[in-house]
Amino acid sequence: MSGRTGWDRQQVASHRQAGRGVGEAKGPREQHVESRQRLAASRTAEVNHRVSCLDSVLTDALKRAPLTFDDLAVKPEFPRFRPGHLAVPEPEPTWAGYEPEPPGPLEMLFGGAGRHKQVVARAEEVFREALDEYRQREARRVAELVRARREHDERVREIENRTRAENEALRARAEEFLDGWYVAVEWFVERVLERSAYPPGFPKKVRVAYRSQSRGVVIELELPPASVVPDVRGYEYAAARDVMVPVPRSSGEVRRRYAQLVACMALRTLHEVFSATPGEVVETVVFNGRVSAPDPAPGGESRPHLVSVQTGRAEFEELVLSKVDAVACLKRLDARFSSDPCEMEAVEPFVEFAPEDFHDSGATVPGVVSGDVLHP
Repeated sequence: MSGRTGWDRQQVASHRQAGRGVGEAKGPREQHVESRQRLAASRTAEVNHRVSCLDSVLTDALKRAPLTFDDLAVKPEFPRFRPGHLAVPEPEPTWAGYEPEPPGPLEMLFGGAGRHKQVVARAEEVFREALDEYRQREARRVAELVRARREHDERVREIENRTRAENEALRARAEEFLDGWYVAVEWFVERVLERSAYPPGFPKKVRVAYRSQSRGVVIELELPPASVVPDVRGYEYAAARDVMVPVPRSSGEVRRRYAQLVACMALRTLHEVFSATPGEVVETVVFNGRVSAPDPAPGGESRPHLVSVQTGRAEFEELVLSKVDAVACLKRLDARFSSDPCEMEAVEPFVEFAPEDFHDSGATVPGVVSGDVLHP
């Protein structure tokens, strides 16, 4: 217990207080206090969850299987055929429902037989009309059912044809990817990174450039601002003042957590690209992480690089990412890392993102040597 902070002791006391007095009648004041304590605990849990999500940005990605072209294949969803009432035939009229009752013995003595014949004749006429109308309705129902089935089958064929065309195009793109065509490689790497699930509120801006001659990829990823790290550790309820009091997180911890987050995002991106691509296509990767912030100039915006790292596949695959300290790992890779990411201290990227400089037939990614790490 001696190692607990005042904050920790307050949290333990809050939990004990919340579980005390079960079954006892509580007055309005006690009920209010317990309600506010529960709210403080709930808000604290939300903060802890957000921090946990930030802490697991790298490790969560390590648990997921790499994206493949098969994952991108269109899986058609066909509508069910729902004919409704058209699938249910109407009961056919029967003579039993129209046949008149035969005359009794007494009625037969007074001319009932003749009258019965007339009644039967009228009933037969009505029955024939009912049967004709029924058959017409059934013919219309069957025709509508056939039309509905035909329209449904046409929709299914359209989906099948569209799916087949899209998947054939995907297979062609996969072949282009394996052949090292830059458009296909950039397209696939973008899909890999766009499908990378980050916590809510993270930007989803990424740019990719590729040079097949050197098998080098350059990635520019938008980083979240430092405000993504909660500046509070939680909340406690001050009953004497009836207020919710935020427990501040030290600026040092915020800076450390944000630096770790930036480093984890860099390593995560490298891992996702290398694990989803074969060495015959991608051998080296340059990662540039930038953050957007208002510029002091009116209407301006600053986008400093906070991290730039260049590495080859073999060097990167030696790392045990589940056990590394992200910032220290980047130093091992000789990355350029901001001296203070929270203050957006910029670094010079190894390679500026400029696809037009190396998409022509004779150009190479600046500083990229095939089969080796990238050097400026």
